[in-house]
Amino acid sequence: MIPLSINDSYGGLKIDGRCQVIDIYGKPIPGLFAGGEASGGGRQHGIGRACVTGYIAGTQAAAEPAT
Repeated sequence: MIPLSINDSYGGLKIDGRCQVIDIYGKPIPGLFAGGEASGGGRQHGIGRACVTGYIAGTQAAAEPAT
């Protein structure tokens, strides 16, 4: 059994509604998604944010065409 560890942060990478990482010019970086404590913005944090953004990032990344 692997123990569960939860980290908490209000910082992180800037993401859009698809959890795609945004560059310094405000444009999404193709193929780069972030979720959980790696994603910044918003006022919510913890396991709820990790589950939601992780799910969104995973489904969006899986839907991306292979390069």
